[in-house]
Formats: sequence, C-alpha cells, structure tokens
Amino acid sequence: MDDEDYKVSSEIYSEFDYRTTIEPKLNKNDLVSRFPFKWPPKLAQTDNDGDLVVDRSDFNEQDSRAEFVEIEHSGSTVLGLVGLQVWRGALLLADWLFHIRKLLKNNSVILELGSGVGLTSIIGAHYAPVVCTDVNKGEILKLIESNVARNSHLLVYPVKIVELDFTQTEFTQEIKDLLPNIEVILAADEKCDLTWTCLINFFISPPLPLARLSTV
Repeated sequence: MDDEDYKVSSEIYSEFDYRTTIEPKLNKNDLVSRFPFKWPPKLAQTDNDGDLVVDRSDFNEQDSRAEFVEIEHSGSTVLGLVGLQVWRGALLLADWLFHIRKLLKNNSVILELGSGVGLTSIIGAHYAPVVCTDVNKGEILKLIESNVARNSHLLVYPVKIVELDFTQTEFTQEIKDLLPNIEVILAADEKCDLTWTCLINFFISPPLPLARLSTV
C-alpha cells in the first residue's frame, strides 16, 4: 500500500479540542480552530540549559493580553498534504517569536519555509514583515491567504505569500529578489529529502539566523 493511501491527524487534538462551530470559507470539510495565547509582557527567560522558560499561567479571556488566532485547516490528510493541518511545531515556533520579538531589528524580514496553514507567519507579522512560502499542493496558498485575512486584526506588518518548492535546485526570480531582505528564517515539521542546512547554504551566503524546530 502506498503512503498516500494512509490518512494521518495532528497529535495536538488528542490533548485539547480547539475546534469551533465557525463555518470554513474554502472547503466545507475543513475545520476552524481557535488557538488562545497571551502577548508576552517581556523577553523570555531561560533555564540553566538555555531552554525557554514558558509561561504556564492559566488563559483568561478577560486578560488584556489575551487573544486568539483563528485557523481553517483539515482534520486529517494523506501524508503528502499534511501541511493542510496544524502541527505542534507551528505552535512552538509562534511561541518562540513572541519571546524574541525585541531582538528583531527594525528592518527585519522573516522568511517562513513550509508555512502550512500560515499560523506562524500570522504571529510573525505582528513583529515584522513576513514572506510566507510553501509548495502549492492542495490549494494551500489559497488557504494561507484566507487565514491571513481571517486574522488581519493581529497583523501589524504585511504577509507576502509566495510559492516555493524547496526540492528544486533553481528558484524563481521573485524568490531571489526577496532574499537580500531576509533577516530570520523559520522552519518547522519539515518533510523534505534535502536538509534545511543544505538548502539555506545553497541560496543564501552568508547564512542568516535560523530558528529550526522539528517535531517529527
């Protein structure tokens, strides 16, 4: 049996049900989930091992820092379309962005590779302009565009959505033109035969700061 015959679901819903009754805009079979968060009041602290100390205080909607990011996504997919779901790596990467926000330079531009449904890019655009990229399978770029519009109240900076097939050895001129402005590169839950390190060294010299999380 081929891998594409199997359907998989994100592990996050085994821990908490973020789903709502809100109607999806693009696909009637999609789900719409609301992920609660709090804008952090200060830069993150780290423990003796250099790991982030995460604020575990209870979420209260009445808190002035409380917010939701609302995402349309698939509940389950074949392996080749897992980007249409929300995975833990996107949530962790968004949390990392909350806590390094003051380290971003005034002219910083964020590039996210394999953006999936766009959750991390939406959070990133509160702090800097974002170039949000993915391979356009399953109309994922339309889904990102819809989710960005759905969360426009969270955005301070623009999100530019661009197709980027990182398995190719040659990139479009549009991508090449954007690269000189990139200060931070984000990637999570990557599914690619090429390593991200080889990819970044291929089209950027010198290499730029990289936040890389892999949960698979």
